[in-house]
Amino acid sequence: MWIQHQKQVVFTRSTHNRGRKLYNLGNNQAALSDFNQAIKLNPDEATAYIDRAILYKVLGNNQAAIADYTQAIKLQPDFASAYYNRGCAYGYLGNNQAAISDYNQAIKLNPDHAKAYIQRMISQDYEDYFLRGVDEYEAGNLSAAIEKLNQAIQLDPGFDASYVYRGFAVSKLGNKQAALADFTQAIKLKLDPNNTADAYLGRGCVYSDLGNNQAALSDYNQAIKLQPDWGSAYYNRGNVYSNLGNKQAALSDYNQAIKLQADHVNAYNNRGRVYSDLGNKQAALADYTQAIQLKPDYATTYYNRGLFYKDLGNEQAAISDFNQAIKLNPDYVSAYNNRGGVYSHLGNKQAALADYTQAIKLQPDFASAYNNRGMVYSDLGDKQAALSELEKAKDLYQSQGKTKNYINAVEKINKIQKELKKGGIFRWLS
Repeated sequence: MWIQHQKQVVFTRSTHNRGRKLYNLGNNQAALSDFNQAIKLNPDEATAYIDRAILYKVLGNNQAAIADYTQAIKLQPDFASAYYNRGCAYGYLGNNQAAISDYNQAIKLNPDHAKAYIQRMISQDYEDYFLRGVDEYEAGNLSAAIEKLNQAIQLDPGFDASYVYRGFAVSKLGNKQAALADFTQAIKLKLDPNNTADAYLGRGCVYSDLGNNQAALSDYNQAIKLQPDWGSAYYNRGNVYSNLGNKQAALSDYNQAIKLQADHVNAYNNRGRVYSDLGNKQAALADYTQAIQLKPDYATTYYNRGLFYKDLGNEQAAISDFNQAIKLNPDYVSAYNNRGGVYSHLGNKQAALADYTQAIKLQPDFASAYNNRGMVYSDLGDKQAALSELEKAKDLYQSQGKTKNYINAVEKINKIQKELKKGGIFRWLS
């Protein structure tokens, strides 16, 4: 029996040592097979778990590595290297509190463990940079937030939340490609389902901004799958459905967003637009009014209700809402343009001219404002000024790829030119 036991001990050590040699040669699968066999033969050998854990980490399976380090610690509680290595695995998974706890224990067991001191410092520094980055982001200091998050990512490239926050920050600054890269990296890491859902939502918003509605829809679906009670995901998906012309699907998503978040102002606002498009005027008005009650300083809702009143022919109510939108946002180009349209219809051409001129001042390439100002000049009898404005509108429509508007402007120009030519002949004959 004793001889048989010794043979088994020798065979176990031989298998374990062969696994180490295979690992050093880069033959990871064969090494894993030997470590598995060694542990099966002797499940109380802590170093075998350590070696297999190291291999698991190389293979990217940090959860399996942590399980083996934990078993090694259970077998040998004073094993400082096991705590250190488990701390590294926790750190890679973004669990910095657990990592720091393990580094502390490694240092306690071996005060000369230099690597544990270094990794603890890095983990603490990383957490500090990350939290400071979040604070800067929430305060609206986007450049400062990005700077802090860059440091956090440099110290720990495996923490998904850093990429998520940096993605939102760079997106707000207009760098959509960098945002896509950050959100995609966070999704690849797949550490925390909540952070992954945030990443899908953020990437969906970027795709939507870039006009890629199908990619946006796919990402919002993933976000909802991970967080089925998240109102913002339904709201954003509703926007995509609306853009794609699927009003019923958009309505369903806005309903769900409001059900989950009763004070979701944008959901009421956009649902109002969908109701208006579907011909349900009373429901649209109710939603716009509810959005205003929830957020009385929200210029967009006043503007949308103004459009609604304009379409209904309630011009005084429309002007009142456009006035309020402009009061809240003096740079609201579309509000000036549409208020100008109402003034023109009411016969107040000078007020209309003033609004179109202000819209152009705020947005010099706003073709519709030139078009509308041209038509007011035409109504006032100043055909040359009208032609000048319509020529500008025509050129802008063409450069912006708005073919129908371009053709419409050309037709207006031709009509006025014919009127001028006809008027000139009549003057000469008289």
